[in-house]
Amino acid sequence: MTDRRLLIMAVFAVLLIAGGALNRAVGHDIYTLWTQPDNGFSCCSGEQHGGECRPIAGAWLDDEGDWWVRVDGRPLQIPRQKTLPRQPDGRCHICEQHGYVRCFVPCDPKS
Repeated sequence: MTDRRLLIMAVFAVLLIAGGALNRAVGHDIYTLWTQPDNGFSCCSGEQHGGECRPIAGAWLDDEGDWWVRVDGRPLQIPRQKTLPRQPDGRCHICEQHGYVRCFVPCDPKS
């Protein structure tokens, strides 16, 4: 392999890795704009490694109209005062840490 070809491959690898990191950061940035409806504080501290704010599957409504999600295998009831408006992506999102819900974005409930 020529030196030029190795250089091109190395540059491509660096750009690919940097692009992946950028996508994760931009994807997480949506959460930094959200504020808790009941107190105005941020929904998310901006930590990417804690799993604090994330899309979540498997949300459902109970007979009283309360949202529930499964976190770490256990059901967690969403306080109504922590619910934000639906987002254009149609997915449920949660900002929580150790069972404390900061914000929840509803989606289409699963039957």
